[in-house]
Amino acid sequence: MKAYFVLGCLKLAPRILFARFTWMRKYTKHPEQTPIEVRYKKVRDLLIRCVKVLHLDVKMHHPEYLTEHEGSFLGISNHRSFFDPVFYICLSEKPIAFVAKKEAFDIPFVRNIISSLDCLLIDREDVLLQLRLFKQISERLKKNDLSYFIFAEGTRMRNPDQLQTLPYKDGALKPAYWAEKDIIFVSSYGSHLISRKKPKGFKKRNITIEFHKPLKYKDFKDKPTTQVMPMIEKITNESIVKLAQENNSRNLK
Repeated sequence: MKAYFVLGCLKLAPRILFARFTWMRKYTKHPEQTPIEVRYKKVRDLLIRCVKVLHLDVKMHHPEYLTEHEGSFLGISNHRSFFDPVFYICLSEKPIAFVAKKEAFDIPFVRNIISSLDCLLIDREDVLLQLRLFKQISERLKKNDLSYFIFAEGTRMRNPDQLQTLPYKDGALKPAYWAEKDIIFVSSYGSHLISRKKPKGFKKRNITIEFHKPLKYKDFKDKPTTQVMPMIEKITNESIVKLAQENNSRNLK
């Protein structure tokens, strides 16, 4: 882990600790007492500050597909770093939450964010629990006050040299079908470099993200998830190759 990252975290520590033991504590224990819009804005403002302090240069292609989308949606993304959700939150003024692995709830501060944003925890070994969780997501999407992102690989990519995603789980699309909502899928590259040693020749760390044209419910409702998800995975992987080339070029400048 590079010194700049450690120094950035130390600089952020007072702000994070203050948030955790004041308003985050309230949101964690009694989230129902505060509207999601209020909780989301507080968390988003804090995360935007974190990104600025760490001097991360995030370039996004077609962010309007997310920011201009009307109503709630189901987001599908590849997953290379625990920072991935942060960038989507920083971009979207409208509340979005995530499906996180249950182990994430054991991490201080992350636990507070999960509770504050109405994120949901998944047990990758419990299929019945996953089904109930997807039902819960679909019911929340129908309320139209919160969108959800699911990392369809089911886990974080741990090989920094591998561009291709892990196989996408087609069941992750079920909430969109049940709630009759659009799907916004995303390709992301570079977040895994944030806390790692820079590759030789790199002058800075950049993150490049591409939002793809939303899939309208009316266009996929009659297609099985086993047909739709491979298409999403294919487009995502083709995009990641281009993003990696672009990101590396930017880093060398």
